[in-house]
Amino acid sequence: MLFWARDRDTAARIASLLPTTHAVELEHATERRDKKFHSGARSWFVAGAVAVAVVIAAALAWERIRTPSPDTASVTAPPIYDVPAVDVPALPDGSAIPLNADTPLERDGAGPFIIEVPMPPLRMPILPADDIVPIPRGSAAYPIARDQLKRFETETASLWADYRVERDLLARGSLTPDKFAEHLELLEFRWWNTTFRILDERRLDQRELLDLRADLLGVARHWRSFLNGYAEGLRNGDSVRIAASFDELARAEELQSRARRRLR
Repeated sequence: MLFWARDRDTAARIASLLPTTHAVELEHATERRDKKFHSGARSWFVAGAVAVAVVIAAALAWERIRTPSPDTASVTAPPIYDVPAVDVPALPDGSAIPLNADTPLERDGAGPFIIEVPMPPLRMPILPADDIVPIPRGSAAYPIARDQLKRFETETASLWADYRVERDLLARGSLTPDKFAEHLELLEFRWWNTTFRILDERRLDQRELLDLRADLLGVARHWRSFLNGYAEGLRNGDSVRIAASFDELARAEELQSRARRRLR
């Protein structure tokens, strides 16, 4: 039989009153109480360890959120070098450009829509000496070529003069852009007549004159492209198209200069 006492004196008194000398006095808890005590301590220890682990995990997660990843840091980090500031001049406002008093601004009463593009200086070609084979002066083809070129340049001069007259009327405001476009188309039609005349000229069928015919046809083709593009640009209010049409006129002048070099 087992007895528990509150203190040592009480245990000694109980032991002296017992009828046997085999009573055993213990100063600590029994096995059952000790086991119960250790089981509760273990539970508290496990719970404390879990709580500490949760706190550590939460701290690590918070630190990871606050610290950007290497990729993000490389994107958001400021550059390690200084970028020099460059002052870019502001482009001028096209609406503030002063207009000439003779500049046509109305399209049949519809209001401003286009600015007349001045004709740029024509480009005169610089060709190598061996680029063109001249027609021999003593050959039978030479007088034919001379007469055809003279007639062609007479027609060209007349069409050029008529174009200048129409353009001057437009600049003075005597013609609206639409009327000027119609007159350009009439000039284009006249260039078609010159084209067909050159094609039908049988005397230019000679082998020595085929290159001359090609030059004259090229001049007429570029003049037609110039007039057509100019008229189209006026009707659409497209100043870029108008400016591009003058490139066709420059090519026509180059080919005409080439034709002259064949009879030098």
